[in-house]
Amino acid sequence: MHASSLRRGTAALGCIAVGGLLLGFPAAAAQGAARGISLCLNTAVPSLFPFMVLAAYISASGVGEQLGKPLCRPVQWLGLPAACAPAVLLALLGGYPVGAAGVSRLLHTGQINQPQARRAMALCCLPSPAFMISALGNGLLASPRAGAALWACTLLGAVLPLLLHPIKPRSAAETPEAPPPSGSFFSAVETAARSVLSLSALIVVFCTLQELLAATPLPGWLAAKLGAFLPAGAAKSLLPALLEVTTGLSACGENGAPLWLFAFAAGWGGLCVQGQVFSFFKPGELPKAAFFRARLMHGLVSAGLAAGFFRVFPEWQPAVSVFATHTVTQTEAFSSTAPAGLALLALCAVFCLTAKFPINNGQSTTEN
Repeated sequence: MHASSLRRGTAALGCIAVGGLLLGFPAAAAQGAARGISLCLNTAVPSLFPFMVLAAYISASGVGEQLGKPLCRPVQWLGLPAACAPAVLLALLGGYPVGAAGVSRLLHTGQINQPQARRAMALCCLPSPAFMISALGNGLLASPRAGAALWACTLLGAVLPLLLHPIKPRSAAETPEAPPPSGSFFSAVETAARSVLSLSALIVVFCTLQELLAATPLPGWLAAKLGAFLPAGAAKSLLPALLEVTTGLSACGENGAPLWLFAFAAGWGGLCVQGQVFSFFKPGELPKAAFFRARLMHGLVSAGLAAGFFRVFPEWQPAVSVFATHTVTQTEAFSSTAPAGLALLALCAVFCLTAKFPINNGQSTTEN
C-alpha cells in the first residue's frame, strides 16, 4: 500500500510539474507539438506504416513460418524458441516498434510465454539498418560506412548479453503450434493503422516534453554537471538521447558528440520508443523495470563496442571534421511531403473508424 501511495504521489507531482510547464511555456509546447507532428508526417508514418502492415500480415497469415526458417537455429542459440524467428527477422529489417508488434502477436496467440517474450524483446528492440546507414550514416555523419559500423555495434549490443546469459529453449515438442492462419490483408492494415496512430501520438507527446524541458534551466544545469566527467558534446546531448532517439541523434551531431554516444542512443532507443513498445503489450506482460535494465544494458554494450571499434579502426570514422548540420528527420531515406503524410494519417483514421462497422444492406454490423 505504501509503494502504491508513493507511485500515485509521484505521478501527481509529475502531472503538476508538466501542467506548470505547459502554462509557463505555451510557445515551447506548441513548437514541440508541431515538431512532433512534422516528425510523424515526414518520418514515422512513411517509414513505419508499410512495415507495420507487413508485420501484422506475416504474423496473422502464417507466412512468417516460411520466412523465418533461416533464422530458426540462430534464434535457438540465443535461448529463444524457433517461433520467434519471424519477429526477429522483422525487427532486423524494420527496427524498433516492428519487432515489438511481432513479439506481442506471438505472445497473444500463445506461441511463446511471458519470459520468452521478455527475452525476445531484449533482442527485437533495435534500430533498422536503413535508419542507421542511410539516415544516420549518410545523412547526419556523411559516412554510410560509419553508420553501418554503428548499426553492427547496436546489433551485437543486443546479441552479446543474451549469449552471456544463456538459457535452454523449450524443445520443439514443448513449443505450442502456431494457430491456423486467420488474418487477412485488410485486418493487417487495420491493426497497423491503429498502431501507427498510437505511436504518432507518443512521438508528439515526447517532442512536446523535450521542448518544454529545453525552455527550463535543467538541460544547461545537467550538461554542466555531466561535463565534469563526459566530453562537452556528450554532456549536452545525453538528455535528448535519453528521451527520443531521432532528436537525440540529431543533438549528438549538432554538438559533435563522440561516436560511442551515437551507439548508446541507438541501443537505448529513447523513452519515446520504449513507450511505443509498451503500447503493444497488456499491463504486466512486459515488466518495466526489467525492460529498462535490458535497454540500458543494450545501450552501454553498444557504446563500449563502438568506442573499441573506432579506436582500432579510426579510418571508419566520418571523414568530415564537423558533422552535417541538417537533422536526421530531413534525410531523403525517411522523408515524404507533408500533404502526402497527412493524407496517409487521415486514411488510417478513416479506416480505423469504419473497419469495425462496415455498411451491409444499409445496416451497421460489427465485424470481428
